[in-house]
Amino acid sequence: MAGIGGAMLMSVVAGIIIRGAGELHSILFAIAWIVAIVLALLALYPGNLVGTTPYAVQLQVGRGLGLYAPLKRIYIPMEDISQVKKSFLRQGFVVKLKRRHRLLKGFSIHGGFGDQGTELVQAIQSELERLRSTR
Repeated sequence: MAGIGGAMLMSVVAGIIIRGAGELHSILFAIAWIVAIVLALLALYPGNLVGTTPYAVQLQVGRGLGLYAPLKRIYIPMEDISQVKKSFLRQGFVVKLKRRHRLLKGFSIHGGFGDQGTELVQAIQSELERLRSTR
């Protein structure tokens, strides 16, 4: 939701610049700003980038993962998961994918999930091991 709120705030500021400025370069700057906002929103929602930090992850045993992000639900088959490892830069774990799901190449299971996040990571890893052993 922060992406939508930020886009709305930036659009209002761009509108103020367009309305208050009489110079051509100010108007062109505001129009370019609005185009950048629209492109960012297109990357977030249709491009699945909003799924990089989901607020919930559901493991469907034998099938895949369901990512719940603001205003979006993304399904990832277990066959598309490459690895799960502890994050070096972020707090929590990173799940990397074998192939892209639109613009999504991986997602994080944030440390804010607490013990449930650790249990989820262990369940995903055991499901991956089970999948690899059946091949």
